[in-house]
Amino acid sequence: MRRTSLVAGLLLAWTHALAIGPAHLVSGMAEAVVVVETGAGLCVRVEVRVAETAEQRRQGLMFVESLSAYSGMLFLFDGEAVLSMWMQNTYVPLDMLFINADRSIASIARDTVPLSTRRISSGDAVAAVLEVNAGFSARKGIREGNRIQVWRGNGDMPRL
Repeated sequence: MRRTSLVAGLLLAWTHALAIGPAHLVSGMAEAVVVVETGAGLCVRVEVRVAETAEQRRQGLMFVESLSAYSGMLFLFDGEAVLSMWMQNTYVPLDMLFINADRSIASIARDTVPLSTRRISSGDAVAAVLEVNAGFSARKGIREGNRIQVWRGNGDMPRL
C-alpha cells in the first residue's frame, strides 16, 4: 500500500516538459514516466521519451547535448533479445539499464563513453533499455533486480 502511494504521488508530480529538445528527436516520440523501485520502499521518477519504432530506436539520444537530472529515454522492443547499443553521435555520457519483460533490471552499463562505437551488450535477452545520465544509477541506489513501472501521459502503461 505504501509503495502504491509513493508511485501515485510521483505520477501526480509529472507537470513539466522533458529537457530533451524535440528538434533533436525523430517525430512522434511519446512521453512517459518511469518509476524505478529501488528497494526499502524508495522510488525514483524519470521523465522519458519513448523510442518504439525502428527509426526512433536508431536515432535514440544521438545529437542531444544535455539531459536534465531526471530525464532519459526508454527503448521498447518487440519481444526479448540480446541487445547491442552504442554511443555513436551521442554527446551525453549515459547509464544504460537493460530491462527484462517482467520489468526487472537485468544489467546496467554504467558511465558509457560519449561518441564511442564500442558495442554495449545487454548480455542476456531483454525487452527494453532505459538510458539516463551517467552516474544516475549509482547516486540513486539503482541496481540489478530492481523493478520499474512505466506510465504514458494518457495514463496507459505501455507493454514491455
